[in-house]
Parts: sequence; C-alpha cells; structure tokens
Amino acid sequence: MFFSHIKYYTKAVKFEYICEHCGKESGLQTAEFRIGATSDLKGWNLSEKADRKLTEDAQKSVVKNMAKYRKDVEEKQKFCDFFPNECPHCGKKQRWGKGNTKRNQLIFTLVCAGAGMAASLFLNKADGFNLALMIFCAAIGFFIGICAGPIIFICKQAAFPPKLEHVPVVHWPEDVDALSGSKNT
Repeated sequence: MFFSHIKYYTKAVKFEYICEHCGKESGLQTAEFRIGATSDLKGWNLSEKADRKLTEDAQKSVVKNMAKYRKDVEEKQKFCDFFPNECPHCGKKQRWGKGNTKRNQLIFTLVCAGAGMAASLFLNKADGFNLALMIFCAAIGFFIGICAGPIIFICKQAAFPPKLEHVPVVHWPEDVDALSGSKNT
C-alpha cells in the first residue's frame, strides 16, 4: 500500500524598512518561507535514505522558490505574502504589502452602488419617486462594482505601478544568492 509522505522545510529571510506612515525604522524583521515536498512511497514508515531525499527536495524547493521571489522583489518590487507588512510601531500596513487591494475594491463597489442610487434619483425626478427603481439601479451599480472592480484595479496596477519610496531591504541567504546569481544588498 502506498502512502503520501510530506516533509516541510522553513527558511528565514531578514528584512527591514522605514514605515511610510510614522517614519520609524522597523528594525530587523523575519519572513519565513515554508514549503513542502511530497513523495508517494510504499509503506507507512520512511527509510532513512527516503527521508533524507525528501528533506533535500524540500530544501531545494524552498531555495528555488526564494530565488523566484527574489526576482519579483528586485525587478518588480512585488512582495509575496511571506513578508509581514505591518509596522511594529504604529501597526499600519505598508503599500508594498498585499493588504489594501480588497479594501479598495470594496470602496469602488460601494461608490458604484451609490452612483446607481444617484442615477435612480435623477430618473425618479421625471416621473415621481419610485423605490423599486432606486433599489434596481443600486443593485445594478453594486453588480457593476463587483464585476468591474477587480478588472479595473488589475489594469491600473499593471499600467501605473505604485512608486514606492520606502521599499524593504531584504537580506537574502547565501544559497539563494548563488542560485539567483545576485549579490546580497
């Protein structure tokens, strides 16, 4: 009988930044990359050789993925979810993190719903107040906001990427330096 065995490996990366809200240095922060390797082997227990190979595969996978993330960080200033982006002093999220997109989409959706309600008031002016028309126009605006919001924000970020002033300085491990061909900054 075959069993799926999983081995996880975690590697830490140190980084620091200046908060764009309070202006204080974050100090050395830690981002942990945790990735697993799987293997389908016969038997419940792993042999020592299979366990060692699974551990090596997990380590190689972490380093390979970190090299990919490093490329995104250095070329596109795109930070993955592994990097915590809340300031330790004021608690506010940084723009380089991934936390603000959902809030902006919600605001856009509510603005579209409000625009639908405003349009219904304009339409109601001609033939008197009609609550059903107002609810219908608000629902259409809400639906447009839900459908168009993500598309607009994706296109906006692709066309006009934000200019980040306080980008974190990441201290990559040496094995990631060797794989990516870059020197640590």
